[in-house]
Amino acid sequence: MEVLNNHSNTAGCLKDYLEFKADNSFSDVSFSSAVTPCATSTNNGTYTRSGNQVIATTNIGGTVLSNTATILILTNTDLKVKYTDIDGNLHLETYTKL
Repeated sequence: MEVLNNHSNTAGCLKDYLEFKADNSFSDVSFSSAVTPCATSTNNGTYTRSGNQVIATTNIGGTVLSNTATILILTNTDLKVKYTDIDGNLHLETYTKL
């Protein structure tokens, strides 16, 4: 059984987004009002794709993190992936092109 939860965005701010670029880089952008209203936080990295696997690598605070996701659905408008985070939690995420 699959349970879907909507990602919660910060009220009054732009929506968080993940952008994959043609040069194999990505930007994971989120907005928060925890310190200042609608402050932007961006994690940039690179990705590679092999078959139905996507490997994303980023450097956060001097620590290089890499994660492999399995592509479950890929169309012109939708991407659904499955991955396990560093704490061992399984995630299913769906992204829609806007």
